[in-house]
Amino acid sequence: MSLFLGGSVVIRVCPNLRSVACLCGKSQFFVLVDISDHARVLHKLYDELSSKIDAQTVADHMFQQNELTQRDLENIQSKRSEPIAAAKQLLNIITEQPRSVYWCFLDSLTKAKQEHLRKIILFESLEGQLNVTYSSLQ
Repeated sequence: MSLFLGGSVVIRVCPNLRSVACLCGKSQFFVLVDISDHARVLHKLYDELSSKIDAQTVADHMFQQNELTQRDLENIQSKRSEPIAAAKQLLNIITEQPRSVYWCFLDSLTKAKQEHLRKIILFESLEGQLNVTYSSLQ
C-alpha cells in the first residue's frame, strides 16, 4: 500500500515486514517502526470503526485463519441484526489478543473490501512516529 504525501514523498507500508518504506524524490529509505500498538490504536478509533466495520465478514475470515474461536465467531454472529454491537464485540476481542490476531484483522479488512479502514488504522499507528497525520494524507 502506498500513499503520496505531496510533492515527491511517498510512504509504503510493508505489513509483512512491519516496516515502512519512505520514498523522497530519487532516494528510498526504510524506517522500522512499531505499527502494532493495536490496543491504543483501536481504542482511539473505536467509535469510527464500530460504525463502519463489516464485522460478520471480517470475523468469518479471521475464524477461517484460526485467529478467532468458534465461541467468538458465534458471539459476533448473534449480533447480526446489530452491526455496531457486532463490530464493538470484534474490536474488544482484538484488543485483548496478541499482535498476530491484530495483523489477521488488518488482512481481513482487505478481504472484506474495507481497505480504507485498514489504511486509517495503519496511519493512526504511524502518527507521531513519522510526524504524519492521516488528515495530511487525504
